[in-house]
Amino acid sequence: MPARGVVVLLAACAFHWPVASAAAEPPTLQQRLQDAVAFAGSSLIATANAANVTDTDFPCYAEPGQDWETRSPADWGSGMFGGSFWLLAKLTGDTQYATFGQLWSVKVDATAAGPAWDACKTWYDYNGDPAARNVVIAAAQLQTSTYVPLPDANGQNPGSRGVFTATGWRPDHYRAPTWAATYVDQMLFMQVGLWTASQTDDSDMYDKWILAARTSHDLLSRPDGGTHHWAYINTTTGSCITTQYQGYNDSTTWARGQAWMIHGMADVALCARQAGDPATTDEFRGYAESAADYWLDNPALPADGIPIWDFNAGSTVPSHLDRDTSAAAIAASGFIDLSRLETDPDLKARYLDAAELILTSLSTPNDQAGYLNRSADGSSAGNGILTHGVYVHSYSKATGNSGEFSKSVVDNAATIWGDYYFLEAIEKYEAVVPEPASISLLAVGGLAILRRRGRRRAQKSRRRGRTWVPRLRCG
Repeated sequence: MPARGVVVLLAACAFHWPVASAAAEPPTLQQRLQDAVAFAGSSLIATANAANVTDTDFPCYAEPGQDWETRSPADWGSGMFGGSFWLLAKLTGDTQYATFGQLWSVKVDATAAGPAWDACKTWYDYNGDPAARNVVIAAAQLQTSTYVPLPDANGQNPGSRGVFTATGWRPDHYRAPTWAATYVDQMLFMQVGLWTASQTDDSDMYDKWILAARTSHDLLSRPDGGTHHWAYINTTTGSCITTQYQGYNDSTTWARGQAWMIHGMADVALCARQAGDPATTDEFRGYAESAADYWLDNPALPADGIPIWDFNAGSTVPSHLDRDTSAAAIAASGFIDLSRLETDPDLKARYLDAAELILTSLSTPNDQAGYLNRSADGSSAGNGILTHGVYVHSYSKATGNSGEFSKSVVDNAATIWGDYYFLEAIEKYEAVVPEPASISLLAVGGLAILRRRGRRRAQKSRRRGRTWVPRLRCG
């Protein structure tokens, strides 16, 4: 790993190692990740062989001691199971994982952009199969056909911005065609359309997805860099309403949504750079930085880098302190992408260090204050690769003025999306940092270093007169 002038000491209060090995060097991050990948392979194969996981029942989440809850091949996360096998095949060179990857990838409903990307783009990256490429392109073209040209917030300039309608998910509140919607999970789709635009040399598709990404950012981002979950736009007047279904309430920031914003904006910036569009690259890198800095500088972020499921929930209701490893895994992948975009050495190091902090925590066994779903002796602690994922699987707006939602929250769960993005982050990290990591742990000292770098970054930005202000917000 390239030296970055950072020395982070092992914080004994954050991770505990057996007394017998106290005199030994703790494992490097690279060693941890290798162990995690080996465990991930056995875990995913066990899931594939589970009695309740079938051709029509894909793993979604599993509570401790329970079987996987399953979803249909059309579910938003269905492609992540096959995609996880392709990532493992790429990480290990073991063709048995490719066999499982193909077996499960062909079963997804690949007309949806998200599942097509997760299952078939990872397939294409592994062996260049043109059939996998064609599936992604077809799904992106279908998704692009739902593009809705919109007026601005004053009802003027129809077509000046656009969004991808998704109002069928909440038809009781805002129905099409009067309303169109953008939501932070939609960050999943951005790279699908932009990659397809580059593959097919379709400049109109590129412009539409860039405009949709900009609209999503502008409507869903707050001035402090936090995020809303959904925004509904009136297709006639341009007026906008925001809400927060899976966060604690409308004024808080749902951690997984914040991770989607970091990941999605960095995705768009990387696609724009590949397209030779430097202005758009700089724009979306700035958006990703804003979302990333909200995460890293937030006083509610625990020392090990794994966030509470909503950044503000703990300050409102102290008992709502469930961690969400799935949000952390998504953010780690986004931080690595953002580090690839940076030319400032301090910023490059800040975001890569943030990813290392998260990956260290996620790859530490759960009986050593980590989140890997196995014990230090190698025994599995249950289904899935990671523990402590949070899934809000039903919710309704509360009556009265509290602003809180009535939710059914699954915590301390394995989630297929947490496992997928953990493997994606490992694959990206090993591509960026191929040598054994020189930092064993980024623990308590890690956040302090990241935040000092953040203050230096803010000072540099002020000197350059550089600020990132969204062009449009809900009024």
